[in-house]
Amino acid sequence: MPLTQLDQWLQSAGYEYHCFVSYPRITTPDGAIDDDHPINDCAKQVRDALVRQLGFSVPTPRVFLDVEMRGGVNWELRVQQALCRSVVMVAICAGIYYHASHRWCGLEWAAMDSLGRKRLRDSDLLAIFPMMLKRERLLPPAAVRVAQWADVSGAAASRRYYRTKSFYRNIEDVVAHIERVAEAIQVRNEGCGCGQFVFPQTSAFADWQAQGQDFPLTGAGR
Repeated sequence: MPLTQLDQWLQSAGYEYHCFVSYPRITTPDGAIDDDHPINDCAKQVRDALVRQLGFSVPTPRVFLDVEMRGGVNWELRVQQALCRSVVMVAICAGIYYHASHRWCGLEWAAMDSLGRKRLRDSDLLAIFPMMLKRERLLPPAAVRVAQWADVSGAAASRRYYRTKSFYRNIEDVVAHIERVAEAIQVRNEGCGCGQFVFPQTSAFADWQAQGQDFPLTGAGR
């Protein structure tokens, strides 16, 4: 079923966002967001491109990126709520994403993995879609099992990548995945269920060090 027809049901079932963008926020020495860093830039470019592409299907595309939170907001609670109320999580991945210094990335991954297992029970679909800004040879076991991913490593070399056909195809793949996941949870009549959801306290990558697993080069990504 097209997302156009699913959108009203999603909202009635408590879903606030079509997508949640997870990324390892890089800051300057004084604690400000480093807008020039390729990881932060990639997260914003992906968010903006998803909003544009979703706009062909729904009147109000809703993609969460935490840079929009204002001062005075309980950001931990806001992130937890936004993730639980999202259909899919896109993870902007590089080696630092799995590092203990970015524990919230691991918590977000663990949370969406848990939500996806419930909402997509008896399905091969996953609620997490990694976008590899840097393809590591070794990955945590939690990341290895994700069969569908996108290669956006060209963005690390030049911002011109965001104007390429390859990038737009990757964005189209994410939107198609959102549609498949939305349809699957609608068929199962799975509301967001955030009132009962307990956000995990352990990172999905807590036990992983450099001895990860080989990257699944036969996966569906580009």
